[in-house]
Amino acid sequence: MSDSVKSVDDKWDRCLTYTATSIATGMAIGIIASVGIFGRRPWPVGLGVGFGAGNGFATCKFDFTHPDLVHGKVQLKQQVQATTQADQ
Repeated sequence: MSDSVKSVDDKWDRCLTYTATSIATGMAIGIIASVGIFGRRPWPVGLGVGFGAGNGFATCKFDFTHPDLVHGKVQLKQQVQATTQADQ
């Protein structure tokens, strides 16, 4: 498997993991707010899940639209060009 495919696979793994974590955190906060503040109403849970899904989507979109970010670090364009030339 080439490095570019591995990089995309790693981004998808991080994307799905972060989205699932954000949704679970939003749901947990929504449940706590529902029970503790709003008298067991269901809408805080839905709102928390929505915020978590939106946060996960925004993070994934940012991760895929900035190809020069690898594992949260910015690579210099010269390093990227050097590695692509070395692979050829």
